[in-house]
Amino acid sequence: MGKRRCEHEGCAKFAQGSTNYCKAHGGGNRCLHEGCTKSAIGSTDYCKAHGGGNRCLHEGCTKSAAGSTDYCIAHGGGNRCLHEGCTKSAQGSTSYCVAHGGGKRCLHEGCTKSAQGSTDYCVAHGGGDRCLHEGCTKSAQHNTNYCIVHEGGKRCLHEGCIKSAKGSTDYCIAHGGGKRCLHEGCTKSAQGSTDYCKAHGGGKRCLHEGCTKSAIGSTSYCKAHGGGKRCLHEDCTKSARGSTDYCKAHGGGNRCLHEGCTKSAQGSTDYCIAHGGGNRCLHEGCTKSAIGSTDYCVAHGGGNWCLHEGCTKSARGSTDYCYAHRDGKHTSKRPVEAAIGDQGEEGACKRQCKRGRRGGCE
Repeated sequence: MGKRRCEHEGCAKFAQGSTNYCKAHGGGNRCLHEGCTKSAIGSTDYCKAHGGGNRCLHEGCTKSAAGSTDYCIAHGGGNRCLHEGCTKSAQGSTSYCVAHGGGKRCLHEGCTKSAQGSTDYCVAHGGGDRCLHEGCTKSAQHNTNYCIVHEGGKRCLHEGCIKSAKGSTDYCIAHGGGKRCLHEGCTKSAQGSTDYCKAHGGGKRCLHEGCTKSAIGSTSYCKAHGGGKRCLHEDCTKSARGSTDYCKAHGGGNRCLHEGCTKSAQGSTDYCIAHGGGNRCLHEGCTKSAIGSTDYCVAHGGGNWCLHEGCTKSARGSTDYCYAHRDGKHTSKRPVEAAIGDQGEEGACKRQCKRGRRGGCE
């Protein structure tokens, strides 16, 4: 007498034990854990999740052994990926891990990513568990029912922090979580799949010829070369600031909180330079704004300095020289009387005549 088939309509699997159904349709021995409806494994009375079946022999591990091996997937059990040099677990009935094409693939046309969970699509195309927050279509994170934005997934353990923990760490990026930059002495977060932060060459780089800056967002270029989100103001090609849709000149980015002020807030402060925002001069008693990347105002040595030999004045604008040495020439602003004291009345008179400032010289 042959084996009996599962009586569930359309099912071709074999019925389990003395029941009339396969495991998937409730046949065979069931897990005795209260409220569990899964199938008991082997000669045990429980499913894998509740301790049934063979357990991993790795010291201290309580997970289920995978397949016919004596270890769980994490400790080398089950089928391994056949890709050369890969030690990850093969997925499903395939011979490769997810990264090398194994497991169920996303059915979206042209997509080669792995399908998530019991769905037929990857996360980007709607697969896997979705966030339960009303109106949200993002993917639920880890074992929670919500996406990262709606506090799903693992959270940062730093006291008072509600951000998401990164990777296999217990902290967000700001509190040291996630992969860190390998540059000696750097504590910043490594970008993307690279081992370095943006400042040390990590992450995606700008594709503009000769440019070494970091590409912005999902674009392939830095801000200077058109990357990142652009200002929506008509005919404006500048970069949009922060989470806004406009550049600073058109109202984007953080604005000064001083009543009635519409200027842009500076740096990480809430005010414009005129109202005390941005870096301030470190000179004792000075309240002026620090210039550029320095810690002092112009009067106290901050900003760029004139490159003319012996000059101690501040360079003007984007040039390397002060006003007096612009274009590499010395321009005196001294009155005629001072000039007379140095070179005599006759010489001063001739200079003024040449400039058309006097009616004529005798």
